[in-house]
Amino acid sequence: MTMEQLKRLHALNKEIELEKERLYSMRCVQGRVNLNGIALIYEDDFAEDVAVLEEKIKTHLKDCLALYREILDFVNAIPDPLIRLIVSLRYINGLEWEQVALHIGGGNTGESVRKACERHLRRYLKK
Repeated sequence: MTMEQLKRLHALNKEIELEKERLYSMRCVQGRVNLNGIALIYEDDFAEDVAVLEEKIKTHLKDCLALYREILDFVNAIPDPLIRLIVSLRYINGLEWEQVALHIGGGNTGESVRKACERHLRRYLKK
């Protein structure tokens, strides 16, 4: 496991979210009159683009699930329960450091949980 892999899960989830929004927009436009009321946009106009985008989303979802499983295995192998929780909240749930600190409680700050996480991850991550 590398730091890039840990960060990649959040980025993949964001990308999937944006692609789903784009797909929804394309489906909403199909069969509607455009702004000037002259031309119709038919389903066939977007059918190929919709199919390509759907396939792209499916591929990204498979990649995301595979990476999620890898990260989960990595997190479960961390012996320190606090660090496991911090890593899980940050890299699986995609929370910001301040949000992680709020979940942990105990007067922790975003900076303190970030430093603790980074310090411990140096031991567990491949260079």
